[in-house]
Amino acid sequence: NPYPTKSERNSLAQATGLTNKQIDHWFVNARQRYCQPRQRRQPNPNYARYPKEVTDILTRWLILHRDNTYPTPKECKELLQATNLRSRQLQNWLTNARKRGLVQRLRQAAQGVENLAPTN
Repeated sequence: NPYPTKSERNSLAQATGLTNKQIDHWFVNARQRYCQPRQRRQPNPNYARYPKEVTDILTRWLILHRDNTYPTPKECKELLQATNLRSRQLQNWLTNARKRGLVQRLRQAAQGVENLAPTN
């Protein structure tokens, strides 16, 4: 039985000299080793993973505009045409990039490159 009752676990602990916590861990590990593996979750149909070409265009735009990551209406139109995204998708991608720290990492990388540049 991969899920023994509390009384069964207590009697196992007494018989083996292990603590209840050790018995619990043993059963968790045994279930992971010997029971049927869980089915992988199905991909969420509402989650959009954009093609690499699209994310490359958007990342390139962020690199060029890392000091102001909010596109003007004209820039929005250009990005929408280049990526074939809807306006809401573009807004969400940029918002998520800012929230996930992509902009901050781009700024740090650019600062690191500037520090490596030779001074004349």
